[in-house]
Amino acid sequence: MEKTEVPKIVKSWTEIGVEETFPYSLLNLLDEALLIIDGNYHVRFRNQVAEKLFSKKSNICYRLYGRSKPCPNCPLRKGSVREFEEFKRNVKLNGKYLVVTLNPLNASDGTRVVEIINDVTEKKLLKEKLKRAEEKYWNLFENAGDGIIIFDKSGSIIAANRKCEEITGFKREDYIGKSFKKLVSTKHFAKKALKAYNDLLKGKSVRIELEIKNARKKEIIVELSSVPLREKRKIVGMLGIVRDVTERKLLERKLERYSQHLEKMLKMRVKDFREMERRYSVLLEHAGDGVIVIQDGLLVFVNKKIEKLTKYPKERFLGQPFTKLVAPEYVKLVEDRYNKRMKGEDVPQIYEVEALSSDGERIPIELNATRINYHGKPADLVIMRDLRERKRMEQKLLESERLATIGRLATMVAHDLRNPLAGIQNASYYLKMQLKKHKVDCEMQEMVEIINREVEYANNTINDLLDFASVKKPEFKEVDVNKMIEEVLLLLEISENVEVIKKFGCLPKITADPHHLRRIFHNLVENAVQAMPNGGKLTIQTKKTGDFVEIRFTDTGMGISKENMDKIFTPFFTTRAKGIGMGLTVCKKLVEEHNGTIDVKSKEGTGSTFTVKLPIRQKGGEKR
Repeated sequence: MEKTEVPKIVKSWTEIGVEETFPYSLLNLLDEALLIIDGNYHVRFRNQVAEKLFSKKSNICYRLYGRSKPCPNCPLRKGSVREFEEFKRNVKLNGKYLVVTLNPLNASDGTRVVEIINDVTEKKLLKEKLKRAEEKYWNLFENAGDGIIIFDKSGSIIAANRKCEEITGFKREDYIGKSFKKLVSTKHFAKKALKAYNDLLKGKSVRIELEIKNARKKEIIVELSSVPLREKRKIVGMLGIVRDVTERKLLERKLERYSQHLEKMLKMRVKDFREMERRYSVLLEHAGDGVIVIQDGLLVFVNKKIEKLTKYPKERFLGQPFTKLVAPEYVKLVEDRYNKRMKGEDVPQIYEVEALSSDGERIPIELNATRINYHGKPADLVIMRDLRERKRMEQKLLESERLATIGRLATMVAHDLRNPLAGIQNASYYLKMQLKKHKVDCEMQEMVEIINREVEYANNTINDLLDFASVKKPEFKEVDVNKMIEEVLLLLEISENVEVIKKFGCLPKITADPHHLRRIFHNLVENAVQAMPNGGKLTIQTKKTGDFVEIRFTDTGMGISKENMDKIFTPFFTTRAKGIGMGLTVCKKLVEEHNGTIDVKSKEGTGSTFTVKLPIRQKGGEKR
């Protein structure tokens, strides 16, 4: 159910007769606290928000605010109530800052004041929370392909990325801290922008096209997709994604003008009509987005992009109901909006649905529909944009937030375990020395060795956790990759039934962090050996490829199943009874910090190959 606006409630209530009953339950849908007060300062009704806001349960309005007498500027105290004259005042109550709006009335049931209380404490808290969050995702935010802009609840711009500067032509400093009105063209501010802002305050997501100001041009057209930002289910701001669609809108307008032009030419030059129609079709046929034309509920034009999107030949759709293009659950929505648009009713022009391809894939698409005249009859021109890339970017942003949380948890666990392990290791060393000194039997010494090995294993696990959670930048030095691999092989205890084959190429020294590189090679070799419990061959091959060095680790172990291939670099994923599943995750993180890549190819039952590619020289890296 949509939230009812306060002014509409107040107006409709005053029009109710004495014998009618006002539906007070509707007032519980409001986000604001609301009190209804009679001429004797008695609270006749308070909604659920007001019940939670006021700790005192008095039925006298001014006592709710901790006062013993009526408020100085109360319209009831003045003795004369002018209906619909609005009063505002600021109140601090129980550590919260409130804006109280009083609306005097002369209702027939004795009501004299409707009081609406807004809690504005969240505005400051939102800015502080956004500042902390900025440090986590700033890089992704700053380099996004679309403009990203964040507003507080009052509509002031509090953050914008570099793409916004590119779109608007203004420096961010010119508009951050100011109302979004500064960027929106005058003709679209009240008509579109303000309406969208009010919808966001009601908790709705919006997608609109509007004109904004540009430093280089007079105005440009952008597509704004915006959602409310919530904290504890309360709206504290808005986030918008901005895309410059000036060229697309010019194309749409050009297509519409061209369609109208064809109509006129049809009356004047029947002979030239087919040539004109051919040019029009070519323009649509080669558009970058999918384009369809719907007339009388049937598809009369489908371009090549639709074929690529759905993997069906376009002949499958021509002459068929346009609903064949969308997934079944969206058919009613698309039909309803098409019918209303054809009747001239105002319906959303841009919205999202899903299409089905021939292989069963559900493709998120954005529909941008415009009513046109086609062959002298009303039709619907629909541009269909593939949203898969945008959805992947949104998912990547969510994943980065999740990994940041895991990293903080990993750091706390690792630090808490390290000190007890150090104590165990020291005690084990002392026991070992004492057993040797007193020549105690070998079995007890072997038990101490087991303790040492398990402590070492636990330390390696802690190192994996710390490496994963670390935000420290690599310390680049010149490193000999082949020599580094040799050192790792010497330090590791490799079972005798595993044969190590080294095929080292002639490599230049690379710029890398030696500690990180040693960690990567250690984890990959250890992972390969563990994959061959019954023995096998581990082949390590190095070579130079362009500006990169390539290191391959190939084992003849059990391989990786298809269902696990997409999970092996996921934190805490493991198929082994022992281990926490951080080794490959740390490898991927450290390789990417070196601007490199790590890939895996595997077939279950025949083994796996992990390939690490690292740049020979780091851009801006320090050589030591």
